Amino acid sequence: RGYKEFYGRNFTVNKNVLIPRPESEAIIDILKELSKPPQHILDVGTGSGALAITAALELPGSSVEACDIDRQALSVAKQNAMKLNTNITFFKSDLSLSSKKKYNYIMANLPYVDETWQTSPETKFEPSIALFAKDNGLELIKKLIVQSQEKLQKNGFLLLEADPRQHQEIIDFAKDYGFSLFKKQDYIVTLRS
Repeated sequence: RGYKEFYGRNFTVNKNVLIPRPESEAIIDILKELSKPPQHILDVGTGSGALAITAALELPGSSVEACDIDRQALSVAKQNAMKLNTNITFFKSDLSLSSKKKYNYIMANLPYVDETWQTSPETKFEPSIALFAKDNGLELIKKLIVQSQEKLQKNGFLLLEADPRQHQEIIDFAKDYGFSLFKKQDYIVTLRS
């Protein structure tokens, strides 16, 4: 159990969540660049809640929801939201986004590491469910792309974190579901519906 700074704020982290990393901050930068509040924003695979909470604080007046497959991760996210005084709707979900709502933005830092890749030492202290995915690390990202076509408003944006080596495959896959590339920046791929 400890703390990790993300976008200038301290977030509680423990063995149930991925430690927020600086490269994920680019999602917030892109969101701020694109967004004129109020917006409807969904964070998928929220973990510690760092992305959702930061989006709520940086884009006041926006409606932010966040989901995760893991109840313990959601508990950490809720603690962080209370500590940072944000009003976010959290719910448990395994990527089957069943709500009837449509969002302007869906953002996600889902597991994208292929199990054959060399990983950094800090990953020993993080849940493997938050790091690794099948299909060269793209299984969950591809599932989210398929789900998102129904959940995004027209001209909505899907912001995904992935290894730059995976970006072209993500872009090619997303085109089959009506998405176009808006921007590639560092670890972030931004797709437009």
